[in-house]
Amino acid sequence: MSANKYSMDSEYLQDVFNKKIESHGGRLDIRNEPNEVQLLYSKFYDLFKSRIASVVDKDNPSQHIVSYIDFIDNRKLNAVAFLHKNTGMIGIYKGLHKKLFEIFKSAIQEKNSLNNSESPINLDIPKEYQKTLYITLWEIAIDFIVNHEIIHISNGHIGWLKNIKGLELYFENKVYSKDMALTLQSLEMDADLNSIGKSIKKAEFIYNDCQKHPEKFPKQVREIYSSFKKTAICQIFAIFIAFHIFEDFTVNVKNFSMRTHPPLQVRQLIFLKLFIGYLKSAKEEGMNIDFDIFNITTEVAKEAQRVYDLITGKGFLGWDIHKKIYQNHVDILDKHLNDLRDEIKPYTKNWRDKLY
Repeated sequence: MSANKYSMDSEYLQDVFNKKIESHGGRLDIRNEPNEVQLLYSKFYDLFKSRIASVVDKDNPSQHIVSYIDFIDNRKLNAVAFLHKNTGMIGIYKGLHKKLFEIFKSAIQEKNSLNNSESPINLDIPKEYQKTLYITLWEIAIDFIVNHEIIHISNGHIGWLKNIKGLELYFENKVYSKDMALTLQSLEMDADLNSIGKSIKKAEFIYNDCQKHPEKFPKQVREIYSSFKKTAICQIFAIFIAFHIFEDFTVNVKNFSMRTHPPLQVRQLIFLKLFIGYLKSAKEEGMNIDFDIFNITTEVAKEAQRVYDLITGKGFLGWDIHKKIYQNHVDILDKHLNDLRDEIKPYTKNWRDKLY
């Protein structure tokens, strides 16, 4: 296997990627995009070139789990993972990338989100740092989404679906049978759980690095990560906005047991339980967490919903995450996922995480 052939700059992989997703719009030519967006695409490639080299199989160190990540020229709000031979490829739809950027930019610059002096989740970020803030939120969300797709590959979802269920691209957004929809939702939950864990790990790493080595970071970034409260607020807000965008893309069926992705409230509930549990454990281990964990996490989640609905014109939906129906659905997905594990196990790869 040639290093050049399987690098992010490889023309061979660009061609493979383009052919694989041709029916979805093909590989995006970023030269046709506005200058500000081109800069974001370049930042994305810089972020993930080094990551590709580290996402390898622990049992087969020369084997990449993911060889290539790129953009698809399609305005849908989606991302896909698929296999080329024994390694994975990930495509981020242009529409998803654009929507994330627009929402974060509008939230911070126009809606004054996270910067209201009367709010318990006020970041108190100077106006001249606003651009750094919304780009940071974009990075957190994109990182979460890419990790989510990597998990689909490393945890065997893609290989199992391709070889056993005949699904080549993960996932076509359509209505499946109830049993298949439940399976797809369970795999989505598995990807969410693992990606949330990696997002928390990265947030803690950046925060600690900022405190120990402030000279490594621009002053705007140091301000955003100046306290763990600010770090946590950014993580929750960015990922919840991503959840809202995916909810917009998911096929709208009345019975959410027939959907391909878990309902928004289920994904929110899973995230908040994990994040609150992590913060409580970190506090017990001595981390300086000087804020009401439950209150701050739920306030940020509500703000993400409020500002998303405000920007998209959907109207405020209310906050009903703690209804028993959502916890019951989490339990159903969890049981279904456990029932699938033995069948999926042969397709899993043990991800060596050198990212942080």
